[in-house]
Amino acid sequence: MRAGDRVLEARPDLAAVGRLGRTASSETLTRLREAVESGERLWLGYVDRHGTVLERIVEPMRVEGGWLTAYDDRSEAVRTFAIHRISSVATVERDG
Repeated sequence: MRAGDRVLEARPDLAAVGRLGRTASSETLTRLREAVESGERLWLGYVDRHGTVLERIVEPMRVEGGWLTAYDDRSEAVRTFAIHRISSVATVERDG
């Protein structure tokens, strides 16, 4: 299955494309840290350096120094994300 197809299938029920909703900064940081501890996958809304909102499914690995290090399903690689650019966080629903 292509990475883009996995992303669409995992979209939270109430989130339209590009409209995941905003998450407060304190809640974002808490959710990221909890996901690192639990191994939970998250759906992120992320604003890139050009102001474009991207959506990613990630497996958080570390939160440190204002950065999230996570495995990104779309790029199939470990990437870093500036926490201040994360606009929203939602839990990825697990199958079965």
